[in-house]
Amino acid sequence: MKGREVDNNLLVLTQNSLVVSGDLYWESLDAFVAAGDKLLAMPDRVLTLDFSKTSFMSSSFVGAIGTFIVRAVRRRKKVIIRSSLDVCWLFEIMGSRNMFEMEIV
Repeated sequence: MKGREVDNNLLVLTQNSLVVSGDLYWESLDAFVAAGDKLLAMPDRVLTLDFSKTSFMSSSFVGAIGTFIVRAVRRRKKVIIRSSLDVCWLFEIMGSRNMFEMEIV
């Protein structure tokens, strides 16, 4: 069975944020982790993960996002997660709400 192709426009890295412009399937996990690494390397003290255009997220991303948040906090960076209503519950069940700020859009 052939997997989905990774959309090269799915993940957009800006000055201090990673904007996800669609749904996240496991095929995009490596690209997401790489983009998160680049975001963490930026000098900004406030970093945003924007999932406002995401309605589905593979469970594989829960660990990757959790790891990103822990790494950011250890570097004394504030993490803001912008989320659609469709996936905000994933962030609620992660159990680490005191480590990031969430905006539901």
